[in-house]
Amino acid sequence: MHGAPRFPGGLYAWKKRRPARWSRQEKRLKHPIRRAFTGSSETYGAPRICAGLADDGVNAGRKRVARRMRELGIESGSRRGKRR
Repeated sequence: MHGAPRFPGGLYAWKKRRPARWSRQEKRLKHPIRRAFTGSSETYGAPRICAGLADDGVNAGRKRVARRMRELGIESGSRRGKRR
């Protein structure tokens, strides 16, 4: 186990401990990111989704949003066709 204490008594205390604040925030970001992405016709990338979340009062950086998008399998697309 990564991050587990090396002494036996600490293992049980470590297992009982609630998750870190950042990991709880990561889980809460899933639905707002997915909602913003589908609301943009699946064209917004991490910077625009991050700006939209900031307007809604959700504090998340661009890299954090980009990481969650990768974990969710979300990839922005382009509406434009190719130029010649």
